[in-house]
Amino acid sequence: MASKNTGPATPYTDAEEAALEAAFEHAWRAYQAGEEQIPERMTVYGARVEWAGVETQRAAVRLDRLNLDRAGAALSAVKQANARAAQGEATSYTATGWHAQLRALTGTARGSELADRAGLNPSGRTLRAWLAEDRPPNAANQRAIAEAYSGLRTYGRDHAQAAARAARHDAVEAINDAVRNRYGADVRFRDVDRIEFHN
Repeated sequence: MASKNTGPATPYTDAEEAALEAAFEHAWRAYQAGEEQIPERMTVYGARVEWAGVETQRAAVRLDRLNLDRAGAALSAVKQANARAAQGEATSYTATGWHAQLRALTGTARGSELADRAGLNPSGRTLRAWLAEDRPPNAANQRAIAEAYSGLRTYGRDHAQAAARAARHDAVEAINDAVRNRYGADVRFRDVDRIEFHN
C-alpha cells in the first residue's frame, strides 16, 4: 500500500467532518439496535487513513479497546442539535414598515446584534427621534433596518445550525480522542465507505 508522510494530522474540512459524523451516526444507530452497552471496538472500511502523520490510501482499520462513552453522548447531542436546526424561519416577524421593524429590533440583544451586523448604528438621539417618528431614517438606514429585521426571522435557525456544526465537530473529536487515548496518535479518516461498532 502506498503511503506518504503528512506531518501533523491535517484538520478535517467541514464537508469531511459532516460525512464522517454521518457515518459514525449511522454505525452507532445500527449498533444500538441490537446492543445495550457502549461498544469497545470500531472498524472503518474503505477510508483514506491518516495515522500519526502518515496517509494510507483506502484501507480497513480495526480499532479495539476504545473508550467510546463520550462519543455516544456527543452523537446524541448531534441528533438533538440537528432537530433544532431543521426548524424553519420564525413566522411571528411580519412587520412591513421601517418603524414597526425598528421597534422590533430595539430593546433586545438579538436586535442590537442584527442591527450592528447590518451597519445600523445611529446615535441615541437619532434613534429616539426615529422611534418617536419625529424624523424618518434616510433610505440607506431604512434598508439597514429591513436587513436587520429580516435576520430576526432566521436568527434562531441560524444559531441552531451553528450549534449543530459545533455538536458535529464535538462528536468527531470525541471519536478522535478515543482513538488518540488508546493508540497515542492523531488519526483522520477520509472518504469512509462505512463504519461498524462492535463489542
